[in-house]
Amino acid sequence: MQNSRELLVQEFAQNLFAGYIYSSISQARSQAESVLGVSIRPGNDLVKVVDEAMEAAIVRTGQLLIADSTSTHQAYDRLVELLEQQPNLSVRTSTSILQQAYSTPIPIAYLAANLAEINPHATVYEPTAGNGALLMNANLRMVVANELNGDRLAELSDRH
Repeated sequence: MQNSRELLVQEFAQNLFAGYIYSSISQARSQAESVLGVSIRPGNDLVKVVDEAMEAAIVRTGQLLIADSTSTHQAYDRLVELLEQQPNLSVRTSTSILQQAYSTPIPIAYLAANLAEINPHATVYEPTAGNGALLMNANLRMVVANELNGDRLAELSDRH
């Protein structure tokens, strides 16, 4: 499952960085079906995998956009555009409800990280790391991250 998720993350991130707009989650699921070679239907366990892969791809793409920006304002504007490219990620599972997993919109995460003075030189403790949206500005080697969900923790480890 982890390898499938990573394939999806890479595919989605590449498309997002290129400016592809996912007008619905159905488009992302259809693309995931092509990448994985399996059917993804509502109620299927892979539905949440697609959502999580998209969220991880958004964070990875956000990091690239920030690194490629010449100012905080440009980075923020590019993250707003990225937010507009993503589909609605609303699948809730019993696990995500139990773990109270809620995602911070990428431009707001960037603003919060800047207000908290998170940068590659700062030591950061993130008590609810998720896919790491609030850590986009951080050097993950300088981060202590707490995350209950194994897939999300693996995503943070993959970005090291």
